[in-house]
Amino acid sequence: MQQAFQYIIANDGIDSETEYTYQGNSDGPCWSAAEKRVVATMANFTSVKPGDEAALALAVAGGPVSVAIEADQP
Repeated sequence: MQQAFQYIIANDGIDSETEYTYQGNSDGPCWSAAEKRVVATMANFTSVKPGDEAALALAVAGGPVSVAIEADQP
């Protein structure tokens, strides 16, 4: 997730799935016109340490939250 967030910040935003749908092939370059159709941006992000419920509550109060679940662990 952190690499995705860093990409969005460096790219000055991202376009939508509707505007630039996944084609599932690697034939040719990416469609560069999509770079001009920004539908979402972000300025920064914060990582919350696992188990820190107080920090998670603050993050949720401040905006959207992404969660990673390590599902292969008991």
